[in-house]
Amino acid sequence: MKVLIVEDDAIYASALGAMMEEMNFQVSGTTGDSSEVLRLIKATRPDLVLMDICIGGNQDGVELAEQIEDKLPVIFITSMQEDATFERAKKTQPFAYVTKPVDRLALQRAIQLVEYQQSQNKASKWADEDALYIKTGYQIQKVMISSVYYVQVNQKHITLGLQDKQIDAKIAFKDINERLVSKNFIKVHQSFIINMQKIENVDLDHNLIQVGTYEIPISRRNKKKLLTALNNFPSSENNIL
Repeated sequence: MKVLIVEDDAIYASALGAMMEEMNFQVSGTTGDSSEVLRLIKATRPDLVLMDICIGGNQDGVELAEQIEDKLPVIFITSMQEDATFERAKKTQPFAYVTKPVDRLALQRAIQLVEYQQSQNKASKWADEDALYIKTGYQIQKVMISSVYYVQVNQKHITLGLQDKQIDAKIAFKDINERLVSKNFIKVHQSFIINMQKIENVDLDHNLIQVGTYEIPISRRNKKKLLTALNNFPSSENNIL
């Protein structure tokens, strides 16, 4: 987890940074200037902000918290204990309100709760039966199954054919085939499965099938199965056989 520290006391900021490192959290940046906070959030993309309320600049921590987008978790760390300040802070829906001097264990547990909540939110986000989550390099891309034209196996990789691009990923062909067979996909070749909803034309003379702008080979072994599937496909207006 990456933590941005917003604290105008340099000594206290340094102590918080050391505390984060001891807890095995990464400090993405430190600032005590309100004019730098939103820029640092955009530049370093932290998972959490430890926000002092009384900081340098034209805005205080509560005002900054109101401007933070994407529901980035905020934990206020402050010496201000007045009810009025707490009520202002409460309206920003912070994850916690910790008063100084900071209790190390209390802060650690608050951050661990943030981690747990984020993991639950991610699990919910990725739990989509109508999508594939494709890892390409250091990115995970969500691809709606209905947008896939074909899947090709190529040694230890697969290629997804979309309307305007192709995506290469390391996924076992067997695993992705099992996901797609119930989504109107059918195997037409040892190396290809296609989305039947994307079929434009079937060339039986040349054993080719057109899905969108792509031409996919049909193996003799799978031709009869394809024709049977097309005859039974709900969107087929006329039987082929």
